[in-house]
This record gives sequence, C-alpha cells and structure tokens, in this order.
Amino acid sequence: MGVTLRFPLESSLGHLYLFDRLLPRQLLELFPREFYLDLGEASGAVDLPPDSRVRLDCNKTTTEDPSLLYRSGLESLVELSFDLDPNSATRSTDPAILGDQGLGYLRQLSGLQALYLPDHDITDRGIKFLGALQELRRLDLNGTQVGDEALEHLQLLPFLETLDLSRTRIAPPGFRRLGLMHGITKLSVAATGATDLDLRQLGHIVGLKELNIRSTNIADRAFDEFGTPTSLEVLNVSETDLGDAGLASIGGLKYLRDLDLGSTHVTDQGLAALLPATNLETLFLDETGISDRSLAVLKDLPSLKRLSLFKTAITDQGLRILSTMNGLRELCLIETDISDVGLRSLEVLDQLEQLALWSTAVTDAGRRRLERALPDCDVG
Repeated sequence: MGVTLRFPLESSLGHLYLFDRLLPRQLLELFPREFYLDLGEASGAVDLPPDSRVRLDCNKTTTEDPSLLYRSGLESLVELSFDLDPNSATRSTDPAILGDQGLGYLRQLSGLQALYLPDHDITDRGIKFLGALQELRRLDLNGTQVGDEALEHLQLLPFLETLDLSRTRIAPPGFRRLGLMHGITKLSVAATGATDLDLRQLGHIVGLKELNIRSTNIADRAFDEFGTPTSLEVLNVSETDLGDAGLASIGGLKYLRDLDLGSTHVTDQGLAALLPATNLETLFLDETGISDRSLAVLKDLPSLKRLSLFKTAITDQGLRILSTMNGLRELCLIETDISDVGLRSLEVLDQLEQLALWSTAVTDAGRRRLERALPDCDVG
C-alpha cells in the first residue's frame, strides 16, 4: 500500500520532490532537484507510492514554525532543506531564520539522510538534537554559528559522509575531532580560520575524497603537514596564500581529478610540480600569476579536460599551445589578452564543448568564424 502525507490545508510547508530510486546515488548528490520528480506544494493530502523517499524544500511558514513538521508525520522524508539561497524555489524576500529550538522538531524524522541548514541561527546547543538522526549522511551547516562542541555530537552520526562547515566557528579543538571522523568523504571548512596545523588533523581522515579549504589561512607548508593521502580526488585551495613551494605536495596526490588554485600565489615557475598528477581533469588558475609559459607544462597533463584561465596573462601566443591539447572539453579565457588572431588556433579543437571569451578583444566576426569551425561548441 502507498502512504499519504497530510499537510495543513490552509498553507503549504514548501515544495515536495520524489526520489528516483533507479538513478545512481552520485547523480542525486550532484543534481538533486534535476533528478527528483516534482510533486508540487506540500499542502493538504499527498498520496505516494509504496516505499517512497521524499525531499521537502521548506518555505518561510515551516521555518517560522518547524513544529508543523512534527505534527505532519513525515517519516518518508529522505532530504530536508531550509536553504536560504536566493535561487531556491522557496526563497522569501524576508526569509525566516531557523534557530536551535527548531531543530528539536526534526528528531522524529528518523529516516532523514540529508539536511541542509545554511545561514541559519544554529549553535552548538542545537546540534545535540541531530543525534537522533542516525541515518544522516549529508549535513550542510555553512554559515551557521556552530563551533567545536558541535563536533562532539556529529561524531556520533555513524553514516555521516558529507559535511559543510564553511563560515563556521570551528577552531583547533574542532579540527582535532574532525580528524577522527573517518567516515567523512566530502568536507568543506572554507572561510574558517583553518591553518597549516589544522590541515594536519584533516590529513588523518581515512578515505577523504573531497576537501574545500578556500579562503582559509593555509600557506605553503599546509600540505607538508597534511601529507599525501591517496584518496583525495577534489581539492579547492583558492583564495589562500598557497604559492609555488606548496604545489610539490599537491602534485603528489596521484588520484587528484579536480583542483582549484584560483587567486593563489602560484606562478609559471611552480606549475611543473603538477606533472605527477596525471589523473587531473579539471584545473582552475583564475587570477593567478601564470602566463603563456605555463601552458607548455599544462599540455603534458594527459587527462586535462576543463581549464579555467580567467584574468591571467594568457595571449594569442599561448593559444597556439592550447591548440595541441586535443582532450580539452571546456575552456575559460575571460578577461585575457587574446584576439581573433589567436582564436584561429583553437579551430582544431574539435572536442571542445564550451568556450568562454567575454571581456577579450575577440570580435563578433572572430566568434562567428570559430562557431562555424566548431559547430558543437557553445561559445560564450
């Protein structure tokens, strides 16, 4: 038999989506809304097939009175989002803020696997209520007020894999606790006070695959402390003081697929250290000190498919080198010193799918010529 969710008749609690059990879990993590069946507003009686798994994107009504969730009997919920993102379908012009007390009403949602609480007024006191959510796998606390004490409670969640602590108050004691959470595979501590020594603690997490330490206080010694865990595949160190000396350890991450070095201090002299990273597919070098010289190094990365050179010193001469990189699928050249002359070199890249050229000297005529040569490429 199916199940019926009963919401208030007079108002909606948000928007409902039905989880497609046939799709790979990885797709659902990357593009949750695209791969959920839209069930419409969470209002009145909603009939579901047997064993349904549901996501609710809460609106202002629910955020102001989360006890409505407690009274609605939502044991089928797999994901619950209180996301205040301006692009959210449930965004209000005057958003309500969820506090610690509101988390107490979530304890009955024992099947919950993903919970999104970015930018809400959540502190360590509220996190204790999440201990009842023993199936929780993904937790977003980005921009909340949580600190080190919260990690004591999060350590008790046996299946937690993805944790976003960006812009929180985590300090060295919290980083030490994180180092003991060996089930974590995806972690963000962006825009925290993380230092090189804190990164040493994160290096103890067995099986860590994705790490975001953007806008932290790390520098060149960070990865000497971190070591070179073989599991790391995705790394974001943008907007840090990392320079050429710090790239040697990063190049030793042999399974690294995605690296963001944007707005760091790396230069042409340091990029050769990345050559051992033969699995690297995506590289962001935005607003760094690299020039055409670096492209002679990058062409020797055999797996590179996506390259962003936004606001670097790349010229038409560098595009001749890029023309030898036949594996490129996506290329960003926004705010570089290129023109129609150099653009002709890229006409041989028949695998290219996306090319961004805004704020360059490329003319409309040059753009049209490239579009004729590469009809399957989206030129922006």
